[in-house]
Amino acid sequence: MNDNKRRRRKPSRVVIAFAAGPPAAAAATTILFLLLGLAFEDDGEVLALILGVLFVGLLVLGYLVSMIMGIPGYLLFRRRGWLARRHCFLLGAAIGILCGACFALTGLGQAGGHDSQASNIILASVFIAIVLAAVMGLVFALVIRPRRLNVDEVASTFD
Repeated sequence: MNDNKRRRRKPSRVVIAFAAGPPAAAAATTILFLLLGLAFEDDGEVLALILGVLFVGLLVLGYLVSMIMGIPGYLLFRRRGWLARRHCFLLGAAIGILCGACFALTGLGQAGGHDSQASNIILASVFIAIVLAAVMGLVFALVIRPRRLNVDEVASTFD
């Protein structure tokens, strides 16, 4: 029976966290911007286009930052033994902040001229970075759980 359990290998919680973090953060940010757009009564067609681009852009940025900075960060945390929930939250939050910073740089690179809305881009990017950090941090903290000690192992060391 133990052989069958070993053969059916489940996906690692870390892989699930890295796969589920960016879509969850992008969806939460898009929903918040949808609520803001509906509160300010913007045009529905333009709002739908902006929200679609926002979701896809944040999703792509989230996966890129997760691959480039998140995986080495996780490996460093694992090497140092920092796999408590607070450390996983900080790792996810750092990935979210970096994704928001990349989004800000992308938006500021597109804003040119004297009448640009750079201050609005920066304000929106800070809001996006905070939401991304919170959601990705929560996803990482809830999905990646540290391995708990077996009670028999602890008891046998004191016998």
